[in-house]
Amino acid sequence: MAQIWKETLVPKRKGDLPPHVADKMWAFPLPPTLPTTLLPREVWYVRVCSFTFVFHTLEQLQACLDYYGQKTHRSSRIPAAELHNYGGDSGECQRWFDRLPMYLLEEPKRRKVVAALQAALSQWST
Repeated sequence: MAQIWKETLVPKRKGDLPPHVADKMWAFPLPPTLPTTLLPREVWYVRVCSFTFVFHTLEQLQACLDYYGQKTHRSSRIPAAELHNYGGDSGECQRWFDRLPMYLLEEPKRRKVVAALQAALSQWST
């Protein structure tokens, strides 16, 4: 059973994106950069299969749902011609999905993750 909840963003809390990581995320929408004192934001948490996802925007949740909605994924190797797009040399960069645990891609767990993310998306949309 998945747990889905939201909290008001607290700066410097685990799950907040540090600046050096936020610059190197690939194909993952980044949260707005206004300070929390000017614009209080909500952070959504989805805990499923002993892993907690943290989402700052609805677009991040949708990108993660699209990723786990696929049964097979392309190679995680970055072509040499595209390395300059990620700000690093031959293996110094990570894309957002490279940081996810591999056991979540096993078919029974992947189905649970997709169901939990769809439930979170429907709760967030209302």
